[in-house]
Amino acid sequence: MRPCALLSLWILVSGCGSKLSYPPPVQRAAVDHRLSAIIDLTDGRPDQVWGSIVGGVLSATPGADWRWVNPHPEFRFRIDPSLKWELAIRLTAARAVLDHTGPQQATFRINGEISGSATLYRDGRYEFDLPVDPGLLVKGSPQVLTMDFNPCLARGPGPPVCVLLHSAGFVQRQS
Repeated sequence: MRPCALLSLWILVSGCGSKLSYPPPVQRAAVDHRLSAIIDLTDGRPDQVWGSIVGGVLSATPGADWRWVNPHPEFRFRIDPSLKWELAIRLTAARAVLDHTGPQQATFRINGEISGSATLYRDGRYEFDLPVDPGLLVKGSPQVLTMDFNPCLARGPGPPVCVLLHSAGFVQRQS
């Protein structure tokens, strides 16, 4: 027998008689089963049965995970108004815009009523998770989400651009 084969056999057999103990497998983390109705603004027009873009969102750049929005983007969502919801918005304030406009004011409205607002002072990503007042939700009709951004960057003959929107929608709030 060759020396390498003999050494391999000895290593294999030497472990057979020892009592090895192994730690138990890692337990799975609890899974979050909350309902969500989020429009993810990637390539194409991400209309869903439960949500759609009404206007104010520009065409996607191929491969991008965001889309430019105008001063007044609008969305419609079909969600159960009897549940507790959070408004979930992910956006990026762009340095190219802020250098020309200064800080931007963002206002989020549900069915015409203000649900939250923020001032975008710096460039970078912003994540908003705002509790939704149940009184703002209308039974039997789609919920209208609008955003107002001011000021925005004028682009000559094209529509002005405000922020890069990654996603917008509703997530069921944990009780």
